[in-house]
Amino acid sequence: QLDFHYIKSQGFDALTQECFQFRGGLGRVDQWAKVLTHYVVLTCRYRAQSDEQKEGLCELAFNLETGAQVPGLASGLETASRRYSQNAPVPKELSEPLRMVFGGIQKAAGEAVLRETAGFEESMNRKLRRDAAHLEEYYRSLEQEMQQSLARSGLSDQLVRDRRAKIALIPEELARKKEDLFKKYSIRIGIVPCAVLLVATPAVKVLLRVAIGKQQKAISAIYNPVTKTMDPLVCEGCRGSATRLGFCDQAHMLCPDCAGRCPVCRGGQLHSASPTQPAG
Repeated sequence: QLDFHYIKSQGFDALTQECFQFRGGLGRVDQWAKVLTHYVVLTCRYRAQSDEQKEGLCELAFNLETGAQVPGLASGLETASRRYSQNAPVPKELSEPLRMVFGGIQKAAGEAVLRETAGFEESMNRKLRRDAAHLEEYYRSLEQEMQQSLARSGLSDQLVRDRRAKIALIPEELARKKEDLFKKYSIRIGIVPCAVLLVATPAVKVLLRVAIGKQQKAISAIYNPVTKTMDPLVCEGCRGSATRLGFCDQAHMLCPDCAGRCPVCRGGQLHSASPTQPAG
């Protein structure tokens, strides 16, 4: 349970304009209200295996009301005024949101682990490039040596044919060796959730009214007093978190990855780009 002596109560028009970019929609703050909202912080253990191995922990935070992944929340909890209770029952209304969060953890954790293991990945790629270069040099030298041997006098026609056949097989053999190297340095990642923290905190729910052509769409956003900014919004197509969003012809809110074809209605093109506008 988090406690705050002060929570932002103005300036949401400018903040939402700063945090969100809507393509094809003009947004303004319609109203706002202080609420109690819940977050869940998941600590996951990961293991990245290749020619070497790297292990570590990553933390993921989600808003249980919206399903948005919230960067910076876990680290912000260190300075917030808080009270702990162990073995407290989870409110019934949070059971389904928790199941949804756990259902999508593999994708979210995978993206987080890729960021954590960027240096490890570069190390494996560097070794792959090094060994591949050595292989190419070896087979290039081998081919040159075999070509030069064909110029020797006294070789029988059968021996020449055999040598030429072996030379012709060099590219195929090199490709197989490179494929073996690729498998050797490929990274396999395993992710296991190992701890969960449920966070209850006061926050501010901001209702945005977005004009999409002649259509109107109401969008709820959460001001997070821990991160002191707006939580990301959630794509209606893939349920991923995003701050840059557009709309199909049926006004479904979509992230850039879902922009080409709406996964909800299977059609509709994004409206042309247009910046978010603050209220009057």
